[in-house]
Amino acid sequence: MGARASAAVPATPASEWASYVAASGIVDPRSDEAAIHFVADALHGTPLPAPWVISKNDEQGQRSFINVRTGESTWRHPLEDPAKALADIFNASALLSQEHRDAMLCEIHQNWATEAKLAYRKWRPVRMDDGGVYHFNTTTHETMWEHPAEVVMPGHYMRVRAIERLRSKSYLDRLHSRACIAYPDCSLERGTDDVEFEPAEWRLTLDPHEAHWVDCA
Repeated sequence: MGARASAAVPATPASEWASYVAASGIVDPRSDEAAIHFVADALHGTPLPAPWVISKNDEQGQRSFINVRTGESTWRHPLEDPAKALADIFNASALLSQEHRDAMLCEIHQNWATEAKLAYRKWRPVRMDDGGVYHFNTTTHETMWEHPAEVVMPGHYMRVRAIERLRSKSYLDRLHSRACIAYPDCSLERGTDDVEFEPAEWRLTLDPHEAHWVDCA
């Protein structure tokens, strides 16, 4: 299963992520520039799923992503697929009325919450004779040292926080005006500076017997 690893990731300003998003192809270059900043805000402050870490080339300033368990290195963000999905959702919903945008995003969130719960419940902890614990996927029979929450939840919360912001008209106005595109407090913390909606409804609630796995509050 490889060596145990930590997946700490240094903070990167959202403005720097915008240039990465534009160059990486995560957002269709024909899209509104606001979509690039929207995805950059989503990536900013979101920890990489374990066991990935971020590295920067000192000479060119380019990012690479390293799997510290396998040694794999890639230019592609481990959350590239959900980031692309967010770009598509932005393009499909940004010009809708508030009512229609809320309805669309609520349905999307419900689907995501169901997917995250199903993916999470497939993992079971296995305690070894030496007291160590690894995790076993009952469907794929995959094993890993990393806690399932560190693998599954970063992508889920990145998407949830992104559509929380997308529900806010004031955020969209700032995004399109290029005046205030970065949300420096975007993280896994359950907080918001916007009072236009109540984010509590977006929290993923795990079944009581699963509470020991992760605190989603």
